[in-house]
Amino acid sequence: MEAHRDVSYLRRLCLHFVWAYPQDASVFASGGFPSGKRSRGCIPTDSMSRKDQLTGKGPVAGHHVSHAHNKAKRRFEVNIQKKRFFDPETGRWVTLRVSGQTIKTINKKGIAAVLREARKNGVSV
Repeated sequence: MEAHRDVSYLRRLCLHFVWAYPQDASVFASGGFPSGKRSRGCIPTDSMSRKDQLTGKGPVAGHHVSHAHNKAKRRFEVNIQKKRFFDPETGRWVTLRVSGQTIKTINKKGIAAVLREARKNGVSV
């Protein structure tokens, strides 16, 4: 897994992408190759963010606290699940990346009501 974070691997991946899909090379217009080890380079970072599509709930930062009360930074991730729902109003299946809490809300209120509320709040679903 650590090999995929290697800068040279990302450069080869980016070059292969330009060679294989020249029409989609606009990905590189906003910065090009990675500048450091932590940079994601040409891999889009916002497309797979760990956020709930309906509520916008995302990870929060906090501390891992040991028994000796030593603090180390950590992220509290959201329980994101990829789930298909049938929308009876449109008669179509909708695939959403939602948290476990949102799945419980959908089971309680119904998918139609939750989608209506999300669209009213400006979420495009």
